[in-house]
Amino acid sequence: MIIRPYFFTFTMLLSGLLLSCTSLSSLDAEYPINPVAQDTPVFRDAADRIVIDLALLSNRLSLPITVYHGTSYENINQTTPLGASHDYSFVWEGEKNQQHFFELVDTTGASVIVAERHIRFKGTENTRDLGGYTAQDGRTVRWGMLYRSGDLNDLTRSDWEYWQHIGIQEVIDFREPEALERKPDRLPPSSSLVIQQFSVYDTSVTRQENRKLLQQADSYTFNAETILLENNRMYVAQYTNAFAQAFDELLQQEEPLLYHCSAGKDRTGFMSAMLLYALGVPHETIMRDYMASNYYRQARICRRAKLSPLIGINPRVSLPLLEVRPIYLQAAFQVIEEQYGSLDEYLENGLGVSPQERKMLQTKYLE
Repeated sequence: MIIRPYFFTFTMLLSGLLLSCTSLSSLDAEYPINPVAQDTPVFRDAADRIVIDLALLSNRLSLPITVYHGTSYENINQTTPLGASHDYSFVWEGEKNQQHFFELVDTTGASVIVAERHIRFKGTENTRDLGGYTAQDGRTVRWGMLYRSGDLNDLTRSDWEYWQHIGIQEVIDFREPEALERKPDRLPPSSSLVIQQFSVYDTSVTRQENRKLLQQADSYTFNAETILLENNRMYVAQYTNAFAQAFDELLQQEEPLLYHCSAGKDRTGFMSAMLLYALGVPHETIMRDYMASNYYRQARICRRAKLSPLIGINPRVSLPLLEVRPIYLQAAFQVIEEQYGSLDEYLENGLGVSPQERKMLQTKYLE
């Protein structure tokens, strides 16, 4: 068998591309742990076991702590505990294709409900529960009602099983028509699942024009951050109506709801920021949730940045498009300040959420 020289060239190139991405980004240095860890102490370890790190609880409970389990916020078995923690840690072998909820109770009777934030679908990596965040009035966002995600076109049958355990009854898709046709959602068959499409374009040019721009870009003089800054400004200037329609659905829906775009970081990130703000969650927490996309998408960010030379794009050019950065969301907020005066005015006069409807949202989604 003759192995041609270009095979070695391609192999060497591919091997180099698949090295660690720490040389490309300060991501590892800036986000060594999950940035929203303090908002839920529930994780999966390398063996896929449930780990509850009780030391991360914002309201510290007294030891020992009894742990109760449920398959939803409302369905926690409070008669038969899973066990108890005497050292602020708890490990449990839980069902893999299911989101788990826990009530933690100490000897004084004080308790808190926590749950898995990351929904570990095999077909997409940035699906999360918005529950558990603490609002400024002391209430917390309800677990198991509001989910954010990236694209859903590669969901597996085991993901469908996971989905049905969660009970999501409505999907809001912010992707543009071309993306809907190219990568249609692969959702579990259900006669009751409601699907809404409120298109928000994630760029002012076509995919082909955008790729050509990036291929021709000089990594030393071109800053791709400008593309994401402009996109976030567009969300306010051109697509407020699409996000307003999503808020209408949130007001009407009584069952778990999921909204998504392609990567689950930009359009979905803006929607999450405005939703959490409407619920009274402080800015610091909103930004932590926004930036968490970098944590959940680390593997994809590294992989795509390293492989971008295969389509003629310098990794340093592509990286700002793969990440979220605080300045992106702040660009949207700046346009809101310029055009509406404040986030509160934007909620009311842009997104159409009256003070009464904002209270309705808080009553529905806060505990």
